Amino acid sequence: MSNITMCITSFNRWGLLLQCLQSFTALNKYSIDSYYISEDSGDQYIVEKIFQNYQNLFNEILTSNKIGQMKSIDRMYNLVDTKYILQMEDDYKFYGNPNFIEESI
Repeated sequence: MSNITMCITSFNRWGLLLQCLQSFTALNKYSIDSYYISEDSGDQYIVEKIFQNYQNLFNEILTSNKIGQMKSIDRMYNLVDTKYILQMEDDYKFYGNPNFIEESI
């Protein structure tokens, strides 16, 4: 299997982020080496929710105060040391094909 890191950008949308993470973890069968998330709102409630529900999933939870999506992505990508990156946003929802990562590679 190829090395892959999942990176998620989020901005103060816990409900959508939760739906994204639940749908991804329920469907995905591919081994992910590293998980990173960048919550750019600076809202501690969202950060606490991520920690409470998914602290064992993420290698690092990056927080910032409105630096923007591109700078958030740059921060995460600087941590990546795998061959592939699966870039997601908090409003993605996964359904249907459990082999979507293999087919994408």
